Amino acid sequence: MSYGADFANADPANAPLDPTIMIGADPFFWGAILLLIAAALFAGYFFGARSRSHRADAAQAIWKAIHDAARSAMGADDNALKGKAEALRKVIDERLGKTLKLAGGLSARIKKLDDAIAGKGPVQPGGGGSSGSGQPPQRAAGGQGGDAGQGESGHGGSGGGGGGGGAAAAAAASVTVVTIGGPATTTPTPPPSPPTIGDLSHREQTDALRLAVAAFNQHWRDEAARVGELRDAHAELSNPGSAHKSSGHGKVSHGGH
Repeated sequence: MSYGADFANADPANAPLDPTIMIGADPFFWGAILLLIAAALFAGYFFGARSRSHRADAAQAIWKAIHDAARSAMGADDNALKGKAEALRKVIDERLGKTLKLAGGLSARIKKLDDAIAGKGPVQPGGGGSSGSGQPPQRAAGGQGGDAGQGESGHGGSGGGGGGGGAAAAAAASVTVVTIGGPATTTPTPPPSPPTIGDLSHREQTDALRLAVAAFNQHWRDEAARVGELRDAHAELSNPGSAHKSSGHGKVSHGGH
């Protein structure tokens, strides 16, 4: 069967059309694709970092958890007060236990350090009797030194060697003079002894719990101050400081060492 001239240039059946070959595309095309992918990854990282930075920190949540526990203890009756106080203590320990452990271990030692810097502290017996001139304090009569000659020669009635004058002076100081008709001598009142720590009765324990919970709630209820302190503490613990910078080998450099 023959065809006319009009069908001479027809494509044979099932002949494939010329496809778009991507592998042989211009390098500029592939560079644009890679650039778009990199831009998408960078945009995702940037917006993710911004969302994390704007996320609420833990200070507000810590304050609210402890505040709610304190309010619950404040409204408890006498029978439930002890349990609510224990729950408050548990919340404090869960949210701030490690921070309080750090501060508690340092507070007493920092107090001693501050007292030592200020020149305050317990004075040793006989250690602070000298004057500003640096000379040792004068000895009592009858001892060794310049007054011994007077004791040996009997001047002033303080004769005898080796402490006779000191004994007489001590005896004279111990004599109490009573004046008849004069004003009565008053005996100084000794300072009160510190309260004894012991087991409290149920009523005493309830009263102590009321006072302790009320004092804690009065301090913690200032939201702005407490949240600010929590954030300041977190910022301080997160700050490595300018004195600890990493060297080129990945180690921490400490000054000249």
